[in-house]
Amino acid sequence: MKITIDSYAGFCFGVENAIDIAEKHLTDNKTLLCLGELVHNEEQMQQLYDKGLKIISENDFEKYKGHTVLTRAHGIPPETYDKAKANSIHLIDTTCPIVSKLQKKILNTIKQDSDSEIVIFGKENHPEMIGLIGFSENKAIAIESERDIEKIDFKKRIYLFSQTTMDGAMYNKIADIIKDKATEHGTEFVKNESLCNKVSNRAIKLKEIASQYDAVIFVSGKNSSNGKYLYSVSKSVNEKTYFVSNKFEIDNSWFTDVQNLLITGANSTPIWLLEDIGNYISSY
Repeated sequence: MKITIDSYAGFCFGVENAIDIAEKHLTDNKTLLCLGELVHNEEQMQQLYDKGLKIISENDFEKYKGHTVLTRAHGIPPETYDKAKANSIHLIDTTCPIVSKLQKKILNTIKQDSDSEIVIFGKENHPEMIGLIGFSENKAIAIESERDIEKIDFKKRIYLFSQTTMDGAMYNKIADIIKDKATEHGTEFVKNESLCNKVSNRAIKLKEIASQYDAVIFVSGKNSSNGKYLYSVSKSVNEKTYFVSNKFEIDNSWFTDVQNLLITGANSTPIWLLEDIGNYISSY
């Protein structure tokens, strides 16, 4: 059986950078506080926990005055920076450059056109979205589907942004619907390109490649919404797509009559885990 590791899989730059910074810090220090999980992958997080990483929330800030705290690639809202400053906490800011650029763009837009309607396509309670909404001075409207478009005030000039990790095709569809409604109301509409290409095009690439194999092992943390979504994408084109979080969940019966096997995963799945599973299957 030929085993292929998906070359498009693995962490995006922002997550990989955040983990690298955490590991380097832990090499020289016994512990490191982190504001939320760096990545939704149990295997990767356990490695960091074993090295001394400890997860805290903003509510814990007063307990750790004067400490060093790592932020995630998702970014944080302005009020979190204020809380850290008030508690003399040194932040190691690992906000992804793409997210940081988007935060600044949203902030500049609201400052230059305060009467406008700022709309952000994304998951309202996602850490990145919380940060983006914070940079809109908490004025932005979050929309996740067509149903949410009714929240928009079409009497105002509309600026549309997207959480960087959303599906590109869905963003374009949402943008077209809003644009048509804005035209009906005689309202100016501005669509901003704010997606991370590696992440937003991931579903398209996966759909192309998954159909070319006899079976697919899809590796992801069980709590990863991105993992659940991409698994469904692979499953839609290859019925023999199997979801696992680690090598111990693999069933040898899956490989009956399989000549070509693809191992892939979520944007939150590290390449080392895909390779580990590949080696495990090869050892059968």
